[in-house]
Amino acid sequence: MALRTMGIDPGLTRMGVGVVEQEGSRLTALTCDTIVTTPDEPVARRLDTVFEALSAAVEQWRPDAVAIERIFYKMNARTLIPVAQASGVVLLVAARSGTEVYEYAPLEVKLAVVGTGSASKEQMRFMVARLLRGSFRTETPDAADALAVAICHLHSRKVRALGGAPR
Repeated sequence: MALRTMGIDPGLTRMGVGVVEQEGSRLTALTCDTIVTTPDEPVARRLDTVFEALSAAVEQWRPDAVAIERIFYKMNARTLIPVAQASGVVLLVAARSGTEVYEYAPLEVKLAVVGTGSASKEQMRFMVARLLRGSFRTETPDAADALAVAICHLHSRKVRALGGAPR
């Protein structure tokens, strides 16, 4: 049975979205994209754009789970607030669709994908491509990060299935 996870790299200006399907040990990227909003627009309009785009993506791909990268609380407050608002929209879309949501710290994502918490962006993109056997093309780091979050969730499911601690 295939498991489908939508990974989200939250952001208000750029939000990465990727869907990864796991069948057995094979991971396949079904889609990856970046939702882009313009900083010149009012925040409410930008959040609505994110809501509509994510709602359409969840409707189209019908994931079994949504995995989102947890906000790094030591961010600059000016950046933290819009990211938190965008993350709230992700939670709302998932709740309305009835999809379970899982959150992972950036360190957890790096450990699951590369094996080290100090992995660089380049290392992450390389390993995402390798794990997905080149089954995706992404123009943005945000979309690649979203795929990494989905992979992290699918890997954590394996740990739970083998009797590891739940996250």
